[in-house]
Order: sequence, then C-alpha cells, then structure tokens
Amino acid sequence: QITAKILLLKAIIVTPITRFLIYDKDGVSLLLIHTRGGFACYAKEAREFITLPGASELCALYVLKEYQGYGLGERLLDECLFLLPHPQVGLLVLEGNRQAIGFYEHMGFRLTGRRRTDQLYGAEITELEMVLDRDRASRN
Repeated sequence: QITAKILLLKAIIVTPITRFLIYDKDGVSLLLIHTRGGFACYAKEAREFITLPGASELCALYVLKEYQGYGLGERLLDECLFLLPHPQVGLLVLEGNRQAIGFYEHMGFRLTGRRRTDQLYGAEITELEMVLDRDRASRN
C-alpha cells in the first residue's frame, strides 16, 4: 500500500497542469485549471456576490477522494493564486463542509460571517464567504 501511495504522489507531482478559458462574457472570465485527480476554477474579477471590493474569486476547487492528502489541493490553489491579479481573493464554501473550510483556513482564508442561500435543483443550499488578503498575510 505504501508503494501505491508513493506512485500516486509521483503521478501528482509530475502531471502537467492544463488551463482552459471556459467562459468570457460581460467582463467575467472563468478559467479552469485541470490535472489528474482534480480541478480548480477562478475568476480574475470576483462576481457580484463576493462582497470584497476589487477582489478575485476562487470559484471551485475539487480533488477526487483518492487524491486527497497528497498536496494536490494546495498545488491547484497555489496555481490559481499565482494567476490572480488582486491581493484579495474571495470564495464561497458549502456550509457544513468542515473539510473544505479547514483546508481554506489552513491556506490563510478566513470566514467573513456572510452567508448566501440559494436554490439548486429544488434544494436549498447555504454557502459561507471566505476571504484571503495576501497583503495582510505577507505582513504577518
């Protein structure tokens, strides 16, 4: 089992990252970063429901369960942060997703206390806003 984990870790490290422009309209550009085991999507300019003015947005970050715990989430997030033009970055995370909230807090994001509730396929979902201020983080 250790050999399989080492092989998976090597595959993650050497797998190239691919970037795609998936949406570009009305001043909103969404870009996708994809690699084996996961993907991330970001917007250089945050959409209107991110309350931090002049921020960029991390729209999504997903890592398949079998790839979790090997640094792939950090790799994808770092790639996004490198490409985002603003020092402030906002995101929405599903309420109750403790693993994602813990990951983002570990990476320097903080909960703002703002919530957004919406309907998705007939079900009500609540998302929590989190923000990262890279200017503040670099000073600490």
